[in-house]
Amino acid sequence: MSDREYPSRPIVAVGIVIIRDGRVLLVKRAHDPGRGTWAIPGGVVEGESLQEAVRREALEELGVKVAPRFPIWVSEVIQRDEGGRRRYHYVIVDFLCDLVEGNPSPRDDALDLGWFNIEKPPDKLTESTRELIGVLSRRILIVRNSDVREVLVGAPEGHLHKRTVFVLNDGMKIVLQEATMENVARAIVNVEMHPFRKYILLKGRRISKRERKRGYDEYQLLEEEVDEEDVKRRISKVLCE
Repeated sequence: MSDREYPSRPIVAVGIVIIRDGRVLLVKRAHDPGRGTWAIPGGVVEGESLQEAVRREALEELGVKVAPRFPIWVSEVIQRDEGGRRRYHYVIVDFLCDLVEGNPSPRDDALDLGWFNIEKPPDKLTESTRELIGVLSRRILIVRNSDVREVLVGAPEGHLHKRTVFVLNDGMKIVLQEATMENVARAIVNVEMHPFRKYILLKGRRISKRERKRGYDEYQLLEEEVDEEDVKRRISKVLCE
């Protein structure tokens, strides 16, 4: 029996969520719980911070370097034995990550590895991974004036930069940082005022410390030079999904 069976308290683990072109990276588990099922790669926290655990597990399980961005999902996994005792008990914090270096390949803890369309995942998934992919697939949110209860704009106490908080009628809150709102507002004004341009694409980029200006965030929205007709088609496609 492993030291992770029949724990006296939940064991904290992390998941590594890497998405590329609408596909999520999954591994086929080599060990219980869930041997032979597809799951988000990850592992148990071993006396380090959650983000440190994400980076370590990425190297050990996938052979890559990742930059964890933020927690995207938290799940609890409980598996009981025939007598009803808790044989496995995990709390898993899944982090959305950027792939920084290397090509993922399965290591000792994985039988296989693959990129799967978020809309068409494999049938044999761990329950926590199924829940996460369900959240990822519900990623289109259309907000109209009638959906908004109020909008709050200003700097939180103790912060220098402003936030824009949309409070929706169903209680959901959407928080946009100052730099994000500025970039979006600039793009909207550009489209409205420019005599010819009608479509703009802003793309999230991770900028190295050496490349970015002092005081600027690591992640920035930068305008891309693209075919405006392509942007038009993509907007129409999203709204028809």
